[in-house]
Amino acid sequence: MISNSLETSLREVIPGLEFEVGQGRDAYGKDEGYARMGKDLRPDIVVMPKSTIEVSKILKFAFENDIPVTPWGAGTSLEGQSLAFHGGITIDLRGLNKIRRTLINDFQVEVEVGVLQQDLDKKLRELGVFFPPNPGAPATIGGMISNNSSGSRAVKYGVTRDYVKQLEVVLADGTITKLGTRATKTSSGYDLLDLVVGSEGTLCIITAAVLKVIPTPSDSAGIVLQFKGVEEASHFVQPCLGSGFLPCTIELLDQRVVAVLSDHSPLPSVSGAVLLIECDGNDAESVEKEIQGIAELAHSLGGSQIQIDQNEFKQVMKARKVVGWDIVRASGMKTLKLLDIAVPLSAFGSTVVNVYKILDQENLSGYVFGHAGDGNLHVLIASDSRNEEIWEKTLRAEMNIVKLAIDAEGTITGEHGIGASKTHFLRLEHGYAVDLMRAVKTAFDPKGILNSGKVLPPVSIQEGVDKK
Repeated sequence: MISNSLETSLREVIPGLEFEVGQGRDAYGKDEGYARMGKDLRPDIVVMPKSTIEVSKILKFAFENDIPVTPWGAGTSLEGQSLAFHGGITIDLRGLNKIRRTLINDFQVEVEVGVLQQDLDKKLRELGVFFPPNPGAPATIGGMISNNSSGSRAVKYGVTRDYVKQLEVVLADGTITKLGTRATKTSSGYDLLDLVVGSEGTLCIITAAVLKVIPTPSDSAGIVLQFKGVEEASHFVQPCLGSGFLPCTIELLDQRVVAVLSDHSPLPSVSGAVLLIECDGNDAESVEKEIQGIAELAHSLGGSQIQIDQNEFKQVMKARKVVGWDIVRASGMKTLKLLDIAVPLSAFGSTVVNVYKILDQENLSGYVFGHAGDGNLHVLIASDSRNEEIWEKTLRAEMNIVKLAIDAEGTITGEHGIGASKTHFLRLEHGYAVDLMRAVKTAFDPKGILNSGKVLPPVSIQEGVDKK
């Protein structure tokens, strides 16, 4: 009845607007990673606008009627960012899928938020440029901006925030405005653009973006290094980068992840831990020289090179992008609790070691891998949310691993975001700054209708720690 009433009202306000009602909403009640614990998280109605003007009209209607609004991209978020915890309207933004302008002379491109990252990448590479951030999931550009996505190339090329020049956004009351500038630099006013990047749809709805792009490197090569264990492999990262090498990718895989990846790629099933390292540039000889230098350094520090040709290496890296889902299938457990902490590079090795100690203390098993080049560690704990004892141990291990990151002056999430499942950790990292975040949220969204229940903890929750 609620969805029928909303549909009728919205059709009057926005003739021609497309909808999903009834069972069509089912796909919007789940994402790629959030443990829903049996909750019905479908919206009351799904709308599919085709323009910024339609988004504006939807938000104006929602604001005037105090209706919650949840933005939806590709549904690949891992922390419940796109789920309608309070019902209301979900805005499926995939209909805003135009590449508006290719501004190659300025090394920029203007795109709408429903464009998929891989589709944009294909178009840009035809023009000799690329947009470096590369999350494993087939994300939309809007989802990447809202979550400040990164991926395996962040060690050399940075994260999504580094490439966002300007945003077209719709505020909670339907107002359309722009943030940022196409100029190379600016000292003009408060940096609202950076506030919105990574805000997970809680401050406004992004409809388009001007992105920085860079020339595509002409040459690349990869190497697979084997170490006795994750401690030795993780401790190789700092001397590698400290020696002046700058790979675009340094991926850490523990022995259990190696076994899974070996079943889905040409990676040999070897003992110990593995680093996947890729270098790129515009001179094949220089790239090969860097690869050989890294191999020699690894040999001097107890590592060895696994012989694999470049075509096989590319297949391994392709499989690595989706290894998380292969692990889900291989684990045999009902639930995998995913953590994505990040720490300063000097603390990466010891953090990896201590993660295993925490898992051992709780008699839990896990899969450890991550973007080692920027200190980003993924921990997948094999668990079962329906078994009270196992789940309690899992949550205790999660808290202790998060505290490891904080104690190392790191972060509770390197790239997956807060969503709904990490709000209770936010004050642990940010202390009093959480109250400043809440003030920002109120300024952008005074009625609290935008993606409510995400990022910020409820006011009544004390998060288990004192304000710092």
